[in-house]
Amino acid sequence: MQPRPKQASTLLQSQLNITHDWLTKWRIKASAPKSHHITFALRHETCPSVNLGRDKLPQSTCVKYLGFYLDRRMTWKDHIKISAMKLIFVSKPPLAPRKTVRTISFQQTTESSEQYTEDLIVSTLVCTQLRNTRLSGNPNSFGRGETVLN
Repeated sequence: MQPRPKQASTLLQSQLNITHDWLTKWRIKASAPKSHHITFALRHETCPSVNLGRDKLPQSTCVKYLGFYLDRRMTWKDHIKISAMKLIFVSKPPLAPRKTVRTISFQQTTESSEQYTEDLIVSTLVCTQLRNTRLSGNPNSFGRGETVLN
C-alpha cells in the first residue's frame, strides 16, 4: 500500500479513539456493526480497517446517508439504481385492492373523539340492557324499576 491510505487510516483511527473516549465518558454506547467504513477514492485499493473501541468497523462499498446512496467512487450508480427500482415498485398497481389493518385503524382514528365516546356509551347501554333483559324478563326494565327511553 502507498503511504496515503495508511496515513488516512491513522488519522481516522486517532479521531475514532478520541470519539470513543468521549462516548465512554458520557456513557453512550456506539454500535460498530451498525457503522460503516468507506473509502472515497478513484483508486481500487482500500484503506486499512479501523476500530471503534474494541470492535472493527465493517468496510463497505456503498452507504446510505441522509437518504442518498453514496458509493466509493461517487458515481451515484447505486443511488440511481435503487431509486429507479423504488419508482417501478410504487408505480405498479396492486393486483387486488385490499383493506388492510392500517387503513381500518386510520379511519377509526380520524373519527372525532365525541362520536367515538357516544358510540361507546350507546353500545355499553345496549349491552347492559340486553343482559338485564335476560335476567328480569321485561324488555323495558333494567331490573330495578328503571326504564330505557327510546
